[in-house]
Amino acid sequence: MARIIKPPYFESVVNAGEQRLIDFLQVNLSDDYYLIPNVEIASTNPRNNRTQYWEYDLILVAPHAIYNIENKDWKGRIEGDDNYWYVNDRQRNNPLKTGRQKTAILASKLKENTKEWGKAWVQNMVTLSYSNTYEPKLWQEADKLTFQLDERLIKYIKEPNQVGKWDNAISDIQKEVIQFLIGEQSKKLPNAKQEVEGYEVIELLQQEPNFAEYLVKPKGVTSSVRKRIKEYSLQVTGLSSVELKKREEAIKNQYKALHKIKAKPFILNVEFKIDEENHLFYEISDFLDENSLRAESRSKTFTFHERIAIVKNIMAALKEAHKENIFHRDINPDNVYMSSGYAYLGNFGKSDFTDHYEQGYTVMATINEMNASPYHPLELTVGDASRSSDIYSLGILIYWLFTGDEPYKTPYELDKAGGKLPENKLPSSINKALPKWIDELCLQTILTDDLKRFENIDALEKFIDEAIQDQDSATKIQHNNKSVPGHIHDSKDLKEGDRLGVFVIHQILGKGGYSRVFKVKHGLQDKYYTLKLFHESVNANSVVDEYTALTNLDHKNIVKFVWNDEAPTGQFYTVMEYLDGESLSTYTLTDVRLPIYRVYQVAEDILNALVSMQSLPKSIIHRDIKPHNIIWDNRERFVLIDFNVAAYVDDNKDFVGTNPYLAPDLITDNYKINWDESADTFALGVTLYELVCKEHPWAPGKLPLLSKAPNSPKNI
Repeated sequence: MARIIKPPYFESVVNAGEQRLIDFLQVNLSDDYYLIPNVEIASTNPRNNRTQYWEYDLILVAPHAIYNIENKDWKGRIEGDDNYWYVNDRQRNNPLKTGRQKTAILASKLKENTKEWGKAWVQNMVTLSYSNTYEPKLWQEADKLTFQLDERLIKYIKEPNQVGKWDNAISDIQKEVIQFLIGEQSKKLPNAKQEVEGYEVIELLQQEPNFAEYLVKPKGVTSSVRKRIKEYSLQVTGLSSVELKKREEAIKNQYKALHKIKAKPFILNVEFKIDEENHLFYEISDFLDENSLRAESRSKTFTFHERIAIVKNIMAALKEAHKENIFHRDINPDNVYMSSGYAYLGNFGKSDFTDHYEQGYTVMATINEMNASPYHPLELTVGDASRSSDIYSLGILIYWLFTGDEPYKTPYELDKAGGKLPENKLPSSINKALPKWIDELCLQTILTDDLKRFENIDALEKFIDEAIQDQDSATKIQHNNKSVPGHIHDSKDLKEGDRLGVFVIHQILGKGGYSRVFKVKHGLQDKYYTLKLFHESVNANSVVDEYTALTNLDHKNIVKFVWNDEAPTGQFYTVMEYLDGESLSTYTLTDVRLPIYRVYQVAEDILNALVSMQSLPKSIIHRDIKPHNIIWDNRERFVLIDFNVAAYVDDNKDFVGTNPYLAPDLITDNYKINWDESADTFALGVTLYELVCKEHPWAPGKLPLLSKAPNSPKNI
């Protein structure tokens, strides 16, 4: 059994996940492997002479190498690559990124202590200690360096060649290294280790030489309250004492200014503290990462009125900030947080404090062509922040909120395009269902010339209010004589018993990124149908495409189209035959298995449907075949549904569909796809594989690859 060596300041394993990891390694490794939990290593930053403590979940010292193991006890579906990780569709920091910096510091400290120890290889890796039903879906380097508690982890640690070493490569220095790691050099006081600014530290979220970010909770009490504390160093090298003093005073001005807008409407509640003695600046706020506007938009589709409410909340926040001459300079979906149905603007103090103005309160890292985002106006690249620069950023956010994308990736691209949005980039060109006034709003905000934008937030707010008032007046006139008692004109309020035209809602079947689906009954025919009500963001083209595809099809394994129309709310809807059953995603995402003879029937039924589609004078391709879009109707037949991205072959090369089911040989440059009939048969093949094997053919990844053969089902 491996030996557990506890540092002298070690109190207990932080969580049950770390205990599971240690127990697993202890019984599966021999006694020449040493496990050192909860190591803390002190490192002094030469730029500001500040000492930081780097926390390591587990350091494993083997005879051939050293392993820095970052453990996560995450429950649920885990996906990720070298940039982003998602747990149950919520974005998380990539733990390998943090681990890389810690690994470099550990290697540096070893070599600094004894030059010979430089031969010790230090390997960065992540373990997932929670026993989830679903296999994690990771790819790129994240896949290679992330392990569950299984034989693959043990094999990786035991085999020296996995890290380019040989047997007993460091056995001669192994015990000395262990003594160094548990030595007094890394000890710090328990209270310093466990708390910051009076809060108990739950997790170190991010750490860099000049910055640390903590997830904390109130100290000494049981509480569900979670806070984020960002700790910045105010001292930098290369400045004279006069310059340092001047810089610190400028940041204190920032603190004083931001303190003025604390507790203002729709501004994320933030507390600021300055540690004069240690030259540290603290920003303390509610922890709402999983509720950022970008994260929320991944899991739900906002109605038109919800989008307008979000914009109004942000405008209210900016008005308060601008009153105090505070300019946010980084308005984007990641800095807007949703709570109880309201939007809050946060991260006013997000900067690294690397430059500042002589007057005013804006401080932020320099923006240039390398790091400018879609939300930065061109004037910020020369440090010229103003109310107008925030209005530009808000204009981009509004564009993204209503179209789902930014018009350009950088302000330089906008400048090259003439400094304003061309006709084909206007929101109504992207989504024909959007009102024209949103085009006009973007034309008066997304401009390179800051003097041509709305003068201030009040002017922008007045424009929106008048546009909505005109729109509502037109709608009232249009529907004045069409209202029927009992009808609902706000789709989000639709419930069982409500009426939509001649249809009465009997059951809410589900909702997705583009629509809500209901079981309805025709008031005259006394017959059940399925009604799909599209969100306001869906344009007429998608509805017409689905209509065009379905009206030409008559096959028992293809859902039958009945009718489409426009609801009183202005939303489009499609009526189809009612299918009484569940989608095949039940059999790919859960432990429930579909019998093999039924999988054979899926193949036969859907292939028959595809033959029917491809036998038309002009062949139709579905372009989004996947388990979710196949219904097992009355446990008799399998029916293909959801034709809203279907198209005739060669009609277009749009990048649509769902990535895990896209044939890689059809994907070309610039996010285009050379669609042909093989796209549907490939997607069906992936679906059948998942039904039989309960995983993706290219697992643990979830993307089909040209460079790698799929896993053989016989090996699973």
